[in-house]
Amino acid sequence: PSKMLQNYPGYDAYITGLASLPTSAGLLVSLQPSGEKGRHILLHIYYFNTSEIMQKSVLATLLCLTILHLEVTKGQGRLPYRPGVTPYPAVNIRNNLDVSVTGEVHYALCSDDSFSLPAYGSTTLSRGACLITKITATRAGQGGCTSYESSGTSYSQFAVILDKGDACTVTRIVN
Repeated sequence: PSKMLQNYPGYDAYITGLASLPTSAGLLVSLQPSGEKGRHILLHIYYFNTSEIMQKSVLATLLCLTILHLEVTKGQGRLPYRPGVTPYPAVNIRNNLDVSVTGEVHYALCSDDSFSLPAYGSTTLSRGACLITKITATRAGQGGCTSYESSGTSYSQFAVILDKGDACTVTRIVN
């Protein structure tokens, strides 16, 4: 019988067997996209004289790295759209300033996007299943704005606004 491992979004991971050698022990782990029976990767993971805590850590790390590799190699640096998995909404950034701004959107585990907005302009950036970790903005000829930062958010509506005095900031728009 298979034992389900912790939840990995979009994937099912099961311990399907045990392996034993004179100097090590190991696991056979089946990894498959959720809902796609029959299509899977079989991982053989061997441990050499390590504690149970270390074994669990190694297993979790290897599964995460394998999933990351599968996802990134399917797209062009972006986690792709998959049937049954809804991507995050596109990122919309508005410039509420009377000068142009340039900036970058930084994502967790994905390549960054750059943007350039005229005064009072806006842009929409597709991001697939990537979480936003930071949005920066710089005013033309006037320096940088306070960035929006997160450990990883799915929020999608942002604006560059005039803050206290002459300072500017990137903020999330709350509907």
